[in-house]
Amino acid sequence: MLGALAYSDKTAKLIMTPKSVVFMLRSDQPVTLEVILKIKESGFTRIPIFDKQSKDNVIGVLFVKDLLGIDLSQNHVINDFLREDLLLVKEDIRLDNLLNHFIKVKKHLAAVFNEFGVFQGVVSLEDIIEEILKIEIVDEADQTKDLQSLAKSMIYKKLLGE
Repeated sequence: MLGALAYSDKTAKLIMTPKSVVFMLRSDQPVTLEVILKIKESGFTRIPIFDKQSKDNVIGVLFVKDLLGIDLSQNHVINDFLREDLLLVKEDIRLDNLLNHFIKVKKHLAAVFNEFGVFQGVVSLEDIIEEILKIEIVDEADQTKDLQSLAKSMIYKKLLGE
């Protein structure tokens, strides 16, 4: 259980999913069949929502289950289903503190910001559990096993001009 002993020395920045690969939706995005299919394809149950100005302005979270049974003819937008209870944390928060905070406030997802208040990515309760157990928890809906590795490979390809 080395992971259980060492996780308290680590920070959210080390295990977060970087902004470059976070599946997000704009608050004024119309809820269409195409958007529902993209959400389904993403495999995520909690999706960060940003305002129409900038992806750096995360304003809440969409619980995918809130879209079950909606009438697409009513011209809903994502903001109609926005929950403003997304946890906001600094990237240097230690994982033991973050785990305790998740448990205390009964949340599973946090938006991570740097020292200047710029959105850096997301960290989940599952990410912390994976760090403690030192395994990737992969379920049937996961499209990618390791989103941090995906982000690094995307940046590497971009730098090489591929």
